[in-house]
Amino acid sequence: MTKSATFGDRLNVSSVNSGGSFNFTGITVTEDGVGSYNSFLDSPGLTLASGGIPTFLSPYAGLRWSSFGSGALAPGSSTTVTFNYNVTTTDAAKGINELQQSFTVDTQIGSGLTMQAVETIYDQDNNVVGRITVNLGATGVPNVGGVLPGANDFQPVAAYSSLRVEVTLTASVAADAPVGSAVNISILNNGFRQTTLATQAKIGDFVWADANNNGVQDSGEAGIAGVTVKLTNASGSQTYMTTTTDSTGKYEFANLNAGNYVVEFVKPSDYVFTGAGQGTTTNDSDANATTGRSGVITLAACLACP
Repeated sequence: MTKSATFGDRLNVSSVNSGGSFNFTGITVTEDGVGSYNSFLDSPGLTLASGGIPTFLSPYAGLRWSSFGSGALAPGSSTTVTFNYNVTTTDAAKGINELQQSFTVDTQIGSGLTMQAVETIYDQDNNVVGRITVNLGATGVPNVGGVLPGANDFQPVAAYSSLRVEVTLTASVAADAPVGSAVNISILNNGFRQTTLATQAKIGDFVWADANNNGVQDSGEAGIAGVTVKLTNASGSQTYMTTTTDSTGKYEFANLNAGNYVVEFVKPSDYVFTGAGQGTTTNDSDANATTGRSGVITLAACLACP
């Protein structure tokens, strides 16, 4: 059975201990269930929370669904609940730079149980900027999986003025599980913190045509428009952001959190990379002539970015 509900829009006003002030818009929940299961959308606790509107969580500013029941109650049963919403800072000078999530599992009986929460974060262009997976542990305490800076915290690569969040909760009991096996969740928290964008770091520069192939940007050598540039982790195994050079050859990755990064340039088909490190830091190429990748760039949050 599939059900859905729309919870409208909410504005969170900053408080002393909150992480900031945000607009939450387009809040929707859909649910699919098979067999014997607790329905999130039928839970009385949800309707008691400000008439069905989620309340907020401190010290983070965010959304809190509590006193509901969502889970699989018998062998061969399952339920999937998906939350979608947009979160935007109310101050244009601020950006979201940290997310917090917690999930309370209050029933874990028998064996053959699965309870998983997957939180996917998208930027304004619908690019995935982070994904967090939390799995039920053997003792009833959720185990955190994935690359996270903290047990229940996630810091995207940059601060964003707006994000779309999708949280999918999946609960199931295997068909061959003992009679009486069940798993249920009752609280979902999504919290956010913001930072001042002026304190964030940035990486950027210039892609140019090295007419004399000396590895140095000489006077009169023009920029190249439309070159794809990627921002990756240190190993290159994960691409954080992608952009293209503008009409003058310039590119920039802005509002970055502190961390280790590599810039990778995608070579146009009719060019080759010039030699790296042939001049000074202001006029030479930083891209490896074979890979098109820079060395590792370590950023700390700047105190007064221009």
